[in-house]
Amino acid sequence: MAAKKGGSRSDLALIASRGLIDSRRLFYFYHVARSGRFTTAEALLGVAQSAISRQIQVLESDLGVQLLERTGHGVKLTPHGEILYRHAAEILDEMVQTISELEAHSNTTIEKLCVAGPPSFMSSYMPDIIARFSKLYPDIMLSAVEASTGNVYLHLANGEVDVAVVIQTPKNAKISLQKLMEEPLFLIVGKDHPLALSPQVARKKVEDLDMILPASLLGSMAIIKNYFDEEGISLRPRLEVDSLPLTRQLVAQGRMATILPKSTCTEEIRKGELVAVPLVPEPRRTVYLAELRERQSSPYLQQFIDIAIEVVSKLNK
Repeated sequence: MAAKKGGSRSDLALIASRGLIDSRRLFYFYHVARSGRFTTAEALLGVAQSAISRQIQVLESDLGVQLLERTGHGVKLTPHGEILYRHAAEILDEMVQTISELEAHSNTTIEKLCVAGPPSFMSSYMPDIIARFSKLYPDIMLSAVEASTGNVYLHLANGEVDVAVVIQTPKNAKISLQKLMEEPLFLIVGKDHPLALSPQVARKKVEDLDMILPASLLGSMAIIKNYFDEEGISLRPRLEVDSLPLTRQLVAQGRMATILPKSTCTEEIRKGELVAVPLVPEPRRTVYLAELRERQSSPYLQQFIDIAIEVVSKLNK
């Protein structure tokens, strides 16, 4: 059949000429629209409000319409925003399913397993997990992604990884969780800090310290905040840092303190550069392995999970 000459272009060409919707911007818009607040989206995604707002503004520019209106209590959807919101969840789900189907029907003979986790877990446990897994399955390509807590969840929700290490449990029925470990949090100080020789530190006393805490409101920061909220303590950290190596270096200088599990500072504690002081009462965090229920995951995923559980259990004895 001869191609039509003149007339309107195909629907696909028309869509291409108008531009496509950026998936990350759509993801940010969906969570802001769903919660009605930029602050809630920031806490869920671990991404600064300014960055989320900027990406939504670009999305509005891309589409040529206003999607959100700011109010005294948050944001509300414009009529155009209502239309996009109705389709956003379906679009994002379709993208995840498409990626899964492409991977499932890939012609490549190389098996691949993808995992994402926060810096604290990746530096403390992942080297041993990877070493054991690679020894047992040398032909499997293993991809390990280190990211902030919010972005770890984003990698999982977008179907970019088979399994993710999460600290705060996502409220999503599409995600399957398996408890990996529970560990206490300690006040971490330098060897010359005034509290370095203390047998323990009361929660109330931390209020007066120069603290370094995570910038992200997810993960350990959410646990720390809830811990101090129980006693009506509002922490005002001197610094907010999402880099674990930088946090350790700053604390080792002696003046500042932070709150971390011992496992994140094992080498520095062994060398005497850092000291882990128990907090009273003891705060604890639970770490989970999370995967999408509907994702066509690697057949080696369960073996990886079993190895992760064994390694974590052994290192925490």
